[in-house]
Amino acid sequence: MKIREFIKVIGQASSTQVFKNVLETKQYLPFAEKKALAEAIVNKCIVEEDGFLKINEINKYLVFTVEVIQAYTNLE
Repeated sequence: MKIREFIKVIGQASSTQVFKNVLETKQYLPFAEKKALAEAIVNKCIVEEDGFLKINEINKYLVFTVEVIQAYTNLE
């Protein structure tokens, strides 16, 4: 489900039950998927400066949030 579609449906909803019906969530991810998720987050946040590898903290937070939402829900 696209974010805009989700916002439209939730904006018209009058109860939290609609929210639960629209948003599909996973309660568990296998270890291999969690490991791949962590590696993807780290790889997207590494920046090279003066020959040193650094983690861009702002990107880390944003990428972590987006990746976890994508991994655990049906939102795109």
